[in-house]
Amino acid sequence: MTSMPFMLVLTLAAVFGYTEGLSCKTCSESYYRGEPSLHKTCFDSAEENSNTTCSSLDNYCRTRIDTYYGVVTRVYRTCERSLYDHDSTTSAIPDSTQCTWSGSSISCYYSCGGNDVCNTEPTRLMKQCASDCNSASLRGKCDYITGKCVCSPGFSGADCSITTRKAITLNVYNAASSVAGLSTTRRSCVQCSEEMNPNCAKSASGLPAATMCPSSMDYCTVTKSSLLTKNGGVTRSLITRACSSYAQNTCSFNSPTDSYLRSIYQAYTCTESCKMNNCNTGIPGYSSSALKCVQCIDATGSSSCDFVTNTVSCPIESKYCYSTVEHFQEKSDPTSYPSYSKTMVKRGCSVEKIKSTGCDSSDVPGTKAKKVSCHESCTTSGCNTGWPTRPKCVQCSAQYTQNTNVNSLGCYYSTHLQATRCSDPRYTHCGVHKIQMSTDHGITGSIVRGCRLEAVTESCNTTTIEGVTAKVCDQTCDTDGCNSASRIKADMMCSILLTMVASKLFTLM
Repeated sequence: MTSMPFMLVLTLAAVFGYTEGLSCKTCSESYYRGEPSLHKTCFDSAEENSNTTCSSLDNYCRTRIDTYYGVVTRVYRTCERSLYDHDSTTSAIPDSTQCTWSGSSISCYYSCGGNDVCNTEPTRLMKQCASDCNSASLRGKCDYITGKCVCSPGFSGADCSITTRKAITLNVYNAASSVAGLSTTRRSCVQCSEEMNPNCAKSASGLPAATMCPSSMDYCTVTKSSLLTKNGGVTRSLITRACSSYAQNTCSFNSPTDSYLRSIYQAYTCTESCKMNNCNTGIPGYSSSALKCVQCIDATGSSSCDFVTNTVSCPIESKYCYSTVEHFQEKSDPTSYPSYSKTMVKRGCSVEKIKSTGCDSSDVPGTKAKKVSCHESCTTSGCNTGWPTRPKCVQCSAQYTQNTNVNSLGCYYSTHLQATRCSDPRYTHCGVHKIQMSTDHGITGSIVRGCRLEAVTESCNTTTIEGVTAKVCDQTCDTDGCNSASRIKADMMCSILLTMVASKLFTLM
């Protein structure tokens, strides 16, 4: 007969699944100072000497990296339960890197499941010093930013093992920071730290994809912390992108938490916050003066970049926005509207101006096609939204007869119409095409403003259309909005006005 306690154990096992869980690396270090022993355990995780078999309730492994103004202050690897973890918005295992910013400290979480001991991401930028600089005997300290020993007075050498009489004088710096604002809306941001992922220092297309923030945080932030030596040199910079519950757009001086680093370094941190999904892709500098450009890449010609107008802050060293478009085009008479296939669009920030603005083309061997590449740079925020080296044109059409209401012909008085990008990058000019005919039933005509594949000689000619004499006027130009009514050649404008008057007279008869 089965005893009740045993049945209870079986029932609990069935309900709660008393089986062993994953094996995860479990350790916590919050006082790394360049010691090789710590670098190989929790910080670097190169050796498996702190693995633990998790309970069945712990269903994934996690690494948490905390940084304070660009310096790692804590590494914590553990078994984790998805029901009680850092991501309160879901009970599932987080499937991506998540970072949160709180003004001075940034915590990044790296989650993984399915494989044992998967939470071993190293602290890529943390370095160790030779023989720990003989710090136990007070001969030196490890500068774990550079990986070099700084020897105490009276000692020298790579590991401070040589006795000398040389003294080193160190300075101490002070600093302050500021924070402001609160918000509650969930957001999708790029979340990464250069400490763990070198791609985090890139901008726009080279970054990890934006992911949902781990809690109700309405802002995306990007910080750049630079460690300055007492002589004014930059020893190292660290880029971090995270979610935050309030905004900050400042640059400030701060002191590292490590008392020894504080004696030789001062941190200079710039933070920029934005309130839009995937907006923290720039690199902060002087927030309000940073150039903002459209930043996207369409490597397949899918039109995903064609209508993107949202701008993102550029790296502070960028002075130009750029756009590049490549397409294949049939080598035939351009007036026949040859077929084409767009293959690539790039828009982004650039440190240097594009040396040769314009379009280059080359024949595709063995075909009746050519490859065309157009490129252009500009200097104002959001200026790289159109096709490079191509004008934006007023695009409209209107027809009239003797009964047409003058007020309905908006295309004649098109100064209120906004010039827009043409449908594809082949169009090199804007144009106005007008037809005016006088028939037995009165005056009729049409006007078309739009994009043209080629320039034409400006003219007004008389011709016969289906047995009716007609005046046909044609004009092209190559600057933004140049085909609006206010820019039409004077004789064409007069002709249009005369037509309008005649049309109104016929309406009144």
